[in-house]
Parts: sequence; C-alpha cells; structure tokens
Amino acid sequence: MGRRPLKLNIMKNTISSTIENTEFKQQNTDLMKQLDYIKIKVQNVGKLNTEYLTDHPTIKNRYKMNFPQGGFNGTTLHGKNIDVYYNKNTLYVSTSIPYLMYGHNFVNLEPQQAKETLEYVSSLLNVDLLSGIVVDFEVGFIYNTKIGFKDICNTITGIDDMELQKKNSSFLAYGNKNIQFKIYNIYKNLKNKVSKPVFDTIVGLRSNTIKIELKFTKDYRYTVKQLFNGAFIVNLMVLYAILQNNLHQLEVNYDGSKFDDVLYKTLLKANKYTYKNVGEMILETIDSLDISYSKKTARRKSLRDKQQLVKLGTTSSFTDLLYQPSCDDLPFLGTFPVNCNSKTVNHV
Repeated sequence: MGRRPLKLNIMKNTISSTIENTEFKQQNTDLMKQLDYIKIKVQNVGKLNTEYLTDHPTIKNRYKMNFPQGGFNGTTLHGKNIDVYYNKNTLYVSTSIPYLMYGHNFVNLEPQQAKETLEYVSSLLNVDLLSGIVVDFEVGFIYNTKIGFKDICNTITGIDDMELQKKNSSFLAYGNKNIQFKIYNIYKNLKNKVSKPVFDTIVGLRSNTIKIELKFTKDYRYTVKQLFNGAFIVNLMVLYAILQNNLHQLEVNYDGSKFDDVLYKTLLKANKYTYKNVGEMILETIDSLDISYSKKTARRKSLRDKQQLVKLGTTSSFTDLLYQPSCDDLPFLGTFPVNCNSKTVNHV
C-alpha cells in the first residue's frame, strides 16, 4: 500500500529535549492551539472536600461544581463544564479546560493557563490533580479555511492507520482503538452548543473557522504535570505531522489524464459514503479474483502506482488550504483568543 507509518510510539516519561529547536516550534509559535478535553484519575484520595460539589440528579457519586463567584483571578469558572466522580478513594475529573474557563473553546490555551486552572480546582477539592494520571486528552489547532468545509473534507481520502468513523456536513472523524482525528466547523458547533449570551461575546469567530483535534483515549502515559511540562507540545507535533505527512488528499482541482484516473478519483471521492478505506477494498477485490498469483501481484502493483501518481500530483499540503485567525479586522475591545499587538484581550 506504500503507507508511511503513523509514529505515535512516544514512550511514557520520555519528552525530547530537542523540542525547543524543532522546525515545528519555530514556524508555529503563533498557531491557535489548545489543550481541550482532559480526564484525570487520582488514586488513594484521603478526604475530598465536597463543599463546592453539586449532586448529579441520577448518578450516585457523580457531581458538578459550584465555583465561588469571582474566585479564579476575578472570574467564575463554568461549573457545568466539569464532571467529578468519586468512589472508594478514587477520583475522576473530566473537563474541557477552555469550556471550564470561558464557556466555549474558541481560545488559544497554553499549558500554563490550564495548569493554573487545575491548581485552583485542586485547592477547592483538597486534592492535587496535577499528580493524577491522564486517562484521556485532546490537543488541537484552530484555523480558518480558504474553501468551504464540505469542499475541504472532500479533499481528504484517508489517514494512515485510521478508519473513517463519522462524517456529516460539519464534522469529520477518523480513528483507531486509542486515537481519534477530528475536524469540525467550530462556528456551527458553538452556535448549537453554547448559550446566546456566551456566543455573542465571541469575537473573531467566522463561518469558515474550523478546529482540528487529536484525541487520545485510555492513554495513561503521563501525569498531568508531565502533560503540561512538555508532552502537550509533543502531541501537538504528532497532530501537525499527521496534517503534513499522513493525511491523504486530492487536489481541489484534479484532472485525470486517462479514464481509469477518473474512475480511481471517483472511488476516492466515494470514500465519504463508506467507513472502509478504498485502497483496502480494492485489495480485497483483487484477493477474491479467480486469477493467478502473479496477476494478483501485478494488480497490487498497479494500485500502488496509482496511489503514488495521486500523491505526486498533490502539489500542496493540506495546511495550504488553511490560515490563522487574525486580529487585523477586529474591534479593539471584546473577547478574542490571541494577543493582538502584544495586548491581552480579556475574556468575560
């Protein structure tokens, strides 16, 4: 199949000291990036402070939080966006950190901000969450697109070592057992998900704004402190590497020189209607044919040649279809996810 392996074997507690000098960090300092969802497990919890917990209406030992007004740097965290489960001295805390802080996730969120937020939650629960193990977590980038969401998704024909999991007019997901790659229209998502008062405070969000995420489930590689101290950047690099090297795409304007090129492109485009990779289906068809072994080998080679032809014909990377949200055309006041002219714009 000629696939480039997806390198996700980042060993526990191993964070390369060369990260500071990578081309990724040099070129992507200003990317809108964030640690979004995180699920933390803390064992051997002695006495949990329940003062700020509110009972779940139906599930025993499960809670939301009622945060003190103005208790976090003069603001109040959004308690409905955190889930706490405590049973037999084991604590699970699940939250989207940007939703917890701002009520939405159109923000640039650095590890230090997430660390300070969880330190504050730790102080209220009387538990050191930073010493806990990370069970699940998401890292992501936020971009604007140069073409429509439907068109940009239709350029994607597959991702190495992942299968299509879901696709609709505003959401696309590929994944495997422990990892999921997601692209979604963040404008539509927030429009449907958050209250109108919160949505109306978001400045800079456009109808062509998307979020690209990588979610790791049942991970257990890091403590929360390790994730904040370097593993966050490591896994952003994994996501960026997928965009650059492991995402298979067609040119927006692809011209087949022969009719079989047209048929192959049609199959690739039809991939959005199936949850199985087109290349794998072609290989299964070849295996089922009543022909000699040598002819099957020749057919497989023809498929590899066709895949290589499409790859070589793709002159731009997927990120060429994207650009960063900008402060240039925004008002001076309001809520925006990045620093404009080195002046921090505050969130409500």
